[in-house]
Amino acid sequence: MTLAVRTATDDVYREIASGRKHSRDILPNILSLLAESGVGLQQLDALAFAKGPGSFTGLRIAVGVVQGLAYGLSIPVVPVSNLAAIARKRGREDGCSNVLVALTARGQEVFMGAYAQCTDVCPKLIGEEVVADCDHFPDLPAGRWHGVGNNEQFFDDLVRLNDQRFETLSNVSQASALDLLDMAAQRIQDSDTVDALTAEPEYVRHQVASP
Repeated sequence: MTLAVRTATDDVYREIASGRKHSRDILPNILSLLAESGVGLQQLDALAFAKGPGSFTGLRIAVGVVQGLAYGLSIPVVPVSNLAAIARKRGREDGCSNVLVALTARGQEVFMGAYAQCTDVCPKLIGEEVVADCDHFPDLPAGRWHGVGNNEQFFDDLVRLNDQRFETLSNVSQASALDLLDMAAQRIQDSDTVDALTAEPEYVRHQVASP
């Protein structure tokens, strides 16, 4: 789990090791990180969180903490898609415009999302984020694409199919705090936020994508 604070002058990050103590440790770590950043709770303008898709337990812990803090502070919330943030990372680092993200879900399934304009702060989602079988692929618009994710079978199948739309494939398993912060800041600027009580995780629906 990654925590991050953006102030007027700096970004401060903290990695928390995964484990059963997340629910116990997350709030003390938030308070410690704020103290390190020289920011008090009452000085926060908004809270952002990675809304998924991902682990049910991890998502529920994150949204529960964010809802409680944001409600108590009367500040807005910015849910950010993990998949979109990963696509944006690829666009920011490598100049890739069209990115297909596929992350291991459960069994032989992947969380999947296709994004255009990934060099922008907030990539444009094409269609929906879905959970799909590893051996099925979305019907992507024409153009050159870049595959990003951590599901070896999915990308091995892409290589086997010799899909000429894909220029590169890269192994990335999580979004960076920098991209989550950038996307959240842009959405705050655009007044694209939600009330604390309506913030919720992203539970994508199952879909067998078109071959």
